[in-house]
Amino acid sequence: KIKLSGVAGGPTPDPIEPKALFRDGEGELTKDRGGAKKRTSTVWLLGAIFLLGAGAMCGLPLLFSLLDCPAGSYLDTSSWIWEPKCKACRAGTHLPHGRHIWGAITGNPAKCVECSPGHFSSSGSAYCSLCPEGEYQDASGSRSCLKCPAGQFAASKGSTGCRPCEVNFHQPSRGRDRCEACAGFRYT
Repeated sequence: KIKLSGVAGGPTPDPIEPKALFRDGEGELTKDRGGAKKRTSTVWLLGAIFLLGAGAMCGLPLLFSLLDCPAGSYLDTSSWIWEPKCKACRAGTHLPHGRHIWGAITGNPAKCVECSPGHFSSSGSAYCSLCPEGEYQDASGSRSCLKCPAGQFAASKGSTGCRPCEVNFHQPSRGRDRCEACAGFRYT
């Protein structure tokens, strides 16, 4: 059962007769599953005629839907408009806000954005995180960072590469944020 409320008018007040939502307005789209009503979205009609009645709806391209998805998720448009679903952004991407407007003119809703180099994210992230010191990421859309190899270091967060140790310094371990001074008369 689908209920759309809004500014309506028609030849008769009988709910079986088709009615037209003919003015700009806002309503709420509700789907009833076995008596458990669930608010799914808010809809707007923008200067259009939208016919309702006897389970038939016309003018669907003129319907705009607003859905609040949690941050880190997006509106899955592969599902039918009456059952919008939020899906988590895949690892290596993010989406800070969860409000999406969907309709024929607006096209697809907001999409998850790839993390830039020096950043990473897990699935369902609102924001990308900086790679920690001693690690780097030179590619976009990464789910993790890479440890600097022995003999190199990354001193700051968000590094896109590692730097080699300077003369008279060395780093025998991976994933370090600095090099160590050589002891005695050793040099590299």
